[in-house]
Amino acid sequence: MRETEVKLRIAGVERTRAALRRFGWRVSRKRHHERNAVYDRRGNVWLTTGRLLRVREAGKRCKLTVKLPIEHQEDYKILEEFEITADDPVQLARILEALDFEPAWQYEKFRTEFRKPRERGKILLDETPIGDYLELEGAPQWIDRTAQRLGFSKEDYVVDTYRSLFVDYLNTKDSKPRDMLFGEKGLRGRPGVG
Repeated sequence: MRETEVKLRIAGVERTRAALRRFGWRVSRKRHHERNAVYDRRGNVWLTTGRLLRVREAGKRCKLTVKLPIEHQEDYKILEEFEITADDPVQLARILEALDFEPAWQYEKFRTEFRKPRERGKILLDETPIGDYLELEGAPQWIDRTAQRLGFSKEDYVVDTYRSLFVDYLNTKDSKPRDMLFGEKGLRGRPGVG
C-alpha cells in the first residue's frame, strides 16, 4: 500500500482536539498507548537508507510493518507500506532475530485516530516524549487542503521520521537516552491512557 503523509507540530493537545471536532472530525480509535521496536541489521543498514522494519504493540494488537521509500517529494513523505497482524510480539521478535535483525531503537507514543465522513484521508494525533504532532495521511491535495483548513501551511510540514526528530531533539539536551520513551528512563512523563 502506498502511504503519503506529513507531520504537523502542535502546541496544545486539547486545543487541537477541539479544533478537529469543530471541523467535523470524530475519533475513530480512542487514545491508546503504542510501544514500537525498530529492527535493523548490524550497522543500521535500514535506518540509514530510509527503510523501516517495526513491531508495534498497542493493547492486545501487534503489527509487523515494513516501510520502503518509493518517491521523494520535498513536501511529503511517500512510502510503500506492508503490514501484518500477529498475536505474539515475543515470537515475532524471535523470528526477526533469526533472520539477523536486532532491536535498534524503541519509541512510545499515545495515539488517537480521527476520521470524517466522505474524507479519503485520516488524521492521527500523536503525543510523544519529544512533543505532540498531527499526522495527515492521504493524497497530497487532500493533505494540503486539510492542513490549510486547520491553520497550517506547507512551511509547517514535517517529513522527518520520529527517529530523526528524536536525534535532533537530543542534540539540544544534556541527557542522551538511547530510546524515545516516557517515564523514569524516558524524556518526560505522560498521564495514563484515558
